[in-house]
Amino acid sequence: MCILGAVFVDKVVIQELTDFVWIGGHPYNDNKLKSVTRILTALGNGIAELEDFYSKLSLHNPSPDSQRFFPFIRHFLVGDRVVKFSYEAYLIGSSPESQSKAIFLAKTEPEEGQGSSREVVIKFVQRYNPKAHRLLATARCAPDLLYYSKDDHDFPDLGGLIMVVMGYIDGKTAHDRYGNKPLPRPIFDRIQEAVKILHDEGIVFADLRLPNIMITRNEQAMLVDFDWCGVHGVDTYPVTLNDNIESSNSISWHPDVKRGGTMVKEHDLFRLRCMGPQPL
Repeated sequence: MCILGAVFVDKVVIQELTDFVWIGGHPYNDNKLKSVTRILTALGNGIAELEDFYSKLSLHNPSPDSQRFFPFIRHFLVGDRVVKFSYEAYLIGSSPESQSKAIFLAKTEPEEGQGSSREVVIKFVQRYNPKAHRLLATARCAPDLLYYSKDDHDFPDLGGLIMVVMGYIDGKTAHDRYGNKPLPRPIFDRIQEAVKILHDEGIVFADLRLPNIMITRNEQAMLVDFDWCGVHGVDTYPVTLNDNIESSNSISWHPDVKRGGTMVKEHDLFRLRCMGPQPL
């Protein structure tokens, strides 16, 4: 048996809630029986709560809540301040891998004495490197990192997901801006500087690609997407890494890059050479 859950937003989203669970007989294993009993009890309680919720739900609400199509979390902390926000839209890039990412554009509510609202980006990810992000944000090579849920002890359990909030960058990715052409020299130099800042701290960006480079309206280059960043010679690439060289969306990784492989600085330098305006 495997239990799955579904939610209707702008599309139907279905995810597994359990692994496959053996529900056959275990006459001499009470722990197995108790585990299955807990799962079935939780399922029964959940169905009862959903039935109660929908039986009380008005189908003729003149002012439906547009936020129902987005995650339930609507605030984050900045120091001791609670910043409330409303989701505006999904942020979906043109690259294939971005189609399945949980990234949203949101707008904060104005706070008394704190100025006007601002646009922010909300991400829900499995792994993230806040140190790398903050290093580059300080050097203005990345958007401001406003919130990282692992720093918040009161953040609810989201099945292992991390919530990241950063400033919104009004611009386009280098992929959307330049296609597969080499980066212009000023843009390349800025990205090279950002990579050096990370390398000086023993950090590998690891996912150095055109979709992860933002070009602002005033021609400033910034790195985004610090999901893969890790310690040189220690951390590893995700097992979902796209290493299919036969695909039209294949990426020219360093020959030593592989799923679950150890990341090193040379991999970033190799990717820089691939994007550079001329041989380095």
